[in-house]
Amino acid sequence: PIRCGRVVMVGGREVKGPEYEVLCLLGSNMLINDIESIFRWNYELDLLGMDTISAGTVMGFAAELNERGLWKNGIEFGNKENISGVLRSIAYREGIGADLAEGVRFLADKYGGEEYAPHVKGLEFAAYEPRAAVGHGLGYATASRGACHLDGGYLIYFEVTGPVTLDPFHYRSKPGWVVLDQNLLAAISAGGNCLFTSWTFVPPVAFKVPGSKFLSSLITGILTHSWALVDALLRYPKILKLHLPMLPHTRAIEYATGMKMDFGTYFRVGGARLYAGEAV
Repeated sequence: PIRCGRVVMVGGREVKGPEYEVLCLLGSNMLINDIESIFRWNYELDLLGMDTISAGTVMGFAAELNERGLWKNGIEFGNKENISGVLRSIAYREGIGADLAEGVRFLADKYGGEEYAPHVKGLEFAAYEPRAAVGHGLGYATASRGACHLDGGYLIYFEVTGPVTLDPFHYRSKPGWVVLDQNLLAAISAGGNCLFTSWTFVPPVAFKVPGSKFLSSLITGILTHSWALVDALLRYPKILKLHLPMLPHTRAIEYATGMKMDFGTYFRVGGARLYAGEAV
């Protein structure tokens, strides 16, 4: 089982706890370090049926606009007193909530700040700073629905948060790894699987590498400079008629549906037909 959730106490009762995004976007991003308040805001957003990522990012942008004098809205970095009220006003489109409910792009168009508005195609950034992870930023820029950390390929895992990391500021090979990740995650989603199951693509030995500076540097160098070989293989997915131990999804689909499935076919499902220049 994949431990993808937790419970916390809010008002004397157990409720679903916050994920990373809301901890960042309504916490450190707002200069607020009160974990109990963040628990409560997360619960309130769930009850209101609101997305915590978009809500958190729009709050941060509103605070930035307020600080720069572009829109006096009462939302301030470090001030937690009015957060609950503002979130509720968004849900019911009352007062400043009517504008906040339209999202970051709307606010930038109306009040200014387009050059630092955290969105792509109108979708607010998740809690990953693209200027500090250029591959993840490229994923934001090219994802089908905008700044989605999942549709974008989640390259942050290979740049910052995973066991073996690429240089987050290095541009070499990043476009190729973004394409690979985007296609694999699209295929996993199309198969009805949780994207957290994609962690199996990272071999267990990788989690032992951070203790060795030499091995970590070696693997980082290989990932950074070997893209030409990987690229050549991915341009001909029909030759990849094999199963990878690190990607059990292909055998699972065969077992569950009776379909003939291999890595090459699976990769094509995720969009590699376009990558290889085939007609669709």
